[in-house]
Amino acid sequence: MNDFQHDPIVLPLDPEFLTEAGLPFACALLRAVKGVRELHLLHVIPPRAQRSDVSQLAAARRQLERVARQVRARVNEPAIHREVRSGDLVETIVDAVRSLGSAELVLAPMPQRRRELVAKLVERLDVPIFVVPSEADSEVAVLQRLVAASSQERTQQRLLGALEVLADAWGAEVETRPREHVEGADLIALPQSEWGESLPPAPVLLLPVQDLTSAGGASLVPSA
Repeated sequence: MNDFQHDPIVLPLDPEFLTEAGLPFACALLRAVKGVRELHLLHVIPPRAQRSDVSQLAAARRQLERVARQVRARVNEPAIHREVRSGDLVETIVDAVRSLGSAELVLAPMPQRRRELVAKLVERLDVPIFVVPSEADSEVAVLQRLVAASSQERTQQRLLGALEVLADAWGAEVETRPREHVEGADLIALPQSEWGESLPPAPVLLLPVQDLTSAGGASLVPSA
């Protein structure tokens, strides 16, 4: 299983399909887990844009620097990496995550793109994916109720491990529920195999299947 405690967090920024609603949540993750964590800010330029387009590149870099300043205002001494890439949105995100070897991905896609984008990334990537509603408030609300949801009771129990470190850091409660009853949850953990191409309005953690079928279960902290 991956050592999630030290995995970098990747936050893609694409003006057309992604919002910055995932930024406060990414910062909350940086604060929640002890240890060195890196935040990779990825600005995706459409493939029709040329690398020689100085004005567009400059605008992208300004956005990344503005977002980096917001991170520094929320997190004590964060390690921030900024990158501008040109290409297809999904392929670019996949390449960026794979280049890191292991990572956690935070997305805040616009509603009209949510299903397509998440489905493609779940198919291509074996990493934890946090999906934050793009219409979320500019600040993360207090996350008090974390829910491990699955149609399988055994999987529910394994999902609990992925929420324990966050629950401890945020002073939150963790509970298990069937996939169909997640009302009122502030964060919902689901196996990627069960998300069903529909997402509830709360932030969702989609965990790779192999992390749930390993002997130790899913966890955001390293095995002893």
